[in-house]
Amino acid sequence: MFAGPLQVSSFAIKQQSNSTLSLVWDNVKSDAYNIVWNCSSPNTNETNVFYQNVITNTAESDVIDSGSFCTIVIKAFIHNFYHGELYGSAFVILVNASTLEEGLFVVIALN
Repeated sequence: MFAGPLQVSSFAIKQQSNSTLSLVWDNVKSDAYNIVWNCSSPNTNETNVFYQNVITNTAESDVIDSGSFCTIVIKAFIHNFYHGELYGSAFVILVNASTLEEGLFVVIALN
């Protein structure tokens, strides 16, 4: 029998690079987590949306454009034999940090 809240309530950025964001969140008693990444790049004016199911309380995206900002939704769920998947409340994260920008370096040779 399941007992306890089925909602994630906090998160942290675990790792950040030019194309990767890794998140960790509080562990709740669930079978898995459904993650929706909605990332916008001010450099390319594109929005990428993708989905993940993970069984641990961490997720990583490695297909984000440099400088992107993301809104991430995490839903914990359990598998129920009679009712299928039962989802908890959505935990919506507006990540106030972007993937890192790549720098441009110009080398000027003086003759």
